[in-house]
Amino acid sequence: MKLNLYFDSIRRSRELLQIDIALDQQKDYLNQLLKRGGIPEDRDTVRLEKSYYKIVYDQATGALKSFERDEKKVARDSKLSGFFSIMNHDP
Repeated sequence: MKLNLYFDSIRRSRELLQIDIALDQQKDYLNQLLKRGGIPEDRDTVRLEKSYYKIVYDQATGALKSFERDEKKVARDSKLSGFFSIMNHDP
């Protein structure tokens, strides 16, 4: 079995752009929710869908209390963007 690792600069550009778009969209959504003092219907889903941010909820009300960018996750995803691998089985 052989694992080949490749880097594609065009793919990297696309993935970095997707990260930037996701960061903006997630921040806008969380800011709107915070301004409304909104209580999300499903906190776990919000955490999964807004994964580039660390989210803190008020224990008493369940409302969004604060959020901050998860720099480690953003850095990790940015660092890995553009890479892909192909496995093949040599006879």
